[in-house]
Amino acid sequence: MAPPPSGRDLIRAERRVHRILRARFAEALVELGVSYAQFEVMCLLYDVDRSHPGEIGRRLLITRQSASHLVRQLARGVLVDVWPLEGQSIGVALNVDGRRGIRHCEDALRSTHECLEALDPDIRTRLVDDLRGAEAVLRPRPRPWWVTDPF
Repeated sequence: MAPPPSGRDLIRAERRVHRILRARFAEALVELGVSYAQFEVMCLLYDVDRSHPGEIGRRLLITRQSASHLVRQLARGVLVDVWPLEGQSIGVALNVDGRRGIRHCEDALRSTHECLEALDPDIRTRLVDDLRGAEAVLRPRPRPWWVTDPF
């Protein structure tokens, strides 16, 4: 019996699948002028009236700076409306063109979704459950506020 895959083997397998998905997403969305990361922000904004880059970053597990960059790109594409907030932050909301853009993106990504949905339902369920388990193990735990570094 072969030994179970090592942590390194798991990372390699995940990276291979991730690269394939990224390439498919990029190819599908290139004509729409939207990246998959931008599409994720649009989907997040679809369900809320308004948000800001800090909240987008928290929800997508990316930095506020990365979220701000994605919002600026979407604003240049006239897919979101932005306005200044207190301090140096900005508010953001998906506009009518952005809502229409989501439908076009979903149409463009349909073939990838169909490929994944062709997998046996038990395999899809197991994959999602196992990935959630890996996420739970890997996600950094917040440090309690009362624990401070001595220096």
